[in-house]
Amino acid sequence: EADSAPATSAEGACLQLRASRGLEKAGISVVVCGDIPSLGSWNPASALAMQKVGDLWILGKTPDGARAGTLFKYVVIESGVQPKWESIANRCWRAPEAPVLTNIFDSTSSEKLPKPPGQAKKFGV
Repeated sequence: EADSAPATSAEGACLQLRASRGLEKAGISVVVCGDIPSLGSWNPASALAMQKVGDLWILGKTPDGARAGTLFKYVVIESGVQPKWESIANRCWRAPEAPVLTNIFDSTSSEKLPKPPGQAKKFGV
């Protein structure tokens, strides 16, 4: 069976973040900052950097010590500016068997998966 993931997904990614307003400009980076040493122990300067792939920010592998319930936030880093933390409550690391969702910066909702072919509304005719 063919994988139906969008081409912008990185194979095996453990976190995905949509590059929304303010995350697409040059010269910024996004880090995953959390309550364990591999996520910087809440210090963005020591946090784990994400990689830009198309219009997504990707974290390719699970950090050492991260498990279901590990607390984290996304932080935007820009030279000469204070780090921009998400203003929402801390996120919780997903269980290993849970699907990888595309998060939206500073939002508690995730991107909705596209409807399967044939499920979209039909117009005209």
